[in-house]
Amino acid sequence: MRIVSKLTFLGMIFLFSVNAYAGQLDSSGLLDTLLDKFQQVASTWSLVIGDYANWLFWGLVLISMVWTFGMLAMQGEGLINALAEIVRFFAVIGFFYYLLINGPAIAQSIINSMRQLAANALGTSTGISPSSIVDIAFVILTKVSSAASIWSPMISTIMITVAIIVLVVMALIAINMLIMLVSAWVLCYAGVILLGFGGSKWTSDIAINYLHTVLSIGIQLFTMTLIIGIGQSFIDQYFSIIKNDIPDLNSLIVLLLASIILLVLTNKLPLLLSGVVGGASLQGDRWFWSRYGYWRCYYCNQWRWGNGNERYSSSQWWCFRSKSSI
Repeated sequence: MRIVSKLTFLGMIFLFSVNAYAGQLDSSGLLDTLLDKFQQVASTWSLVIGDYANWLFWGLVLISMVWTFGMLAMQGEGLINALAEIVRFFAVIGFFYYLLINGPAIAQSIINSMRQLAANALGTSTGISPSSIVDIAFVILTKVSSAASIWSPMISTIMITVAIIVLVVMALIAINMLIMLVSAWVLCYAGVILLGFGGSKWTSDIAINYLHTVLSIGIQLFTMTLIIGIGQSFIDQYFSIIKNDIPDLNSLIVLLLASIILLVLTNKLPLLLSGVVGGASLQGDRWFWSRYGYWRCYYCNQWRWGNGNERYSSSQWWCFRSKSSI
């Protein structure tokens, strides 16, 4: 009895404290304001980092030029081959220099286009922002805390607890989108230094991977916007019921389950689709077939199956590790 009375007393204090402070803090648009300020600061990085990327680019161009033309001179190639190599060299350099100059604009266009494409698919013009997700949870918490009754402290405490859990889950979904957007801005403005590595044929893959990463993040934002838009349309139905009527525990439980499902989907599906661009989903398959798969023996021209842990003779071991799969 003492434990029950203490819990009831604490629940009453909690209800009064929530009702007292629920309307004092304005949380609307909090994450969007934070994101806008971060984008404003990050947009100034490209000017400074771009200068260093420019020096890096032309330094690597000079090294690559000395090596390429030196090898042409030592190999004694004909005039036609030399001219073809020179044209090919400067064409590649011109392409990567174009990426260096317009890299931030290209990356930002890819990100914005993917988000706008998802918004058009959902039938909205503004799209979905992190604050639009959290604001719903704050309104639900305020509505539940305002409807809490001192005559039913246990039920009211449970409902407020469920509303807080819904707020936490919604906040995690919004934080996932916020992290993706912040990563996109960092990659657009600070990642321009990676485009400086396009000045050399030995490091040009870094610049190409920059574009792959930008497209991968764009696809993740595209998928996340679609998933959140579908889930938000489902949540809005129960949110309108809670907003217009007195909230009940069943509606809150349904909102909690819907928000948890939405959180799991936003964690899994964007990575799955972005792996098509980045190749992450294929790395596991390559590892599997390199570890457990068929390998052709160049010495005996036979196919072997195994995991590489067996003991073989010297020729058989080289046969097995030749890594020539089907």
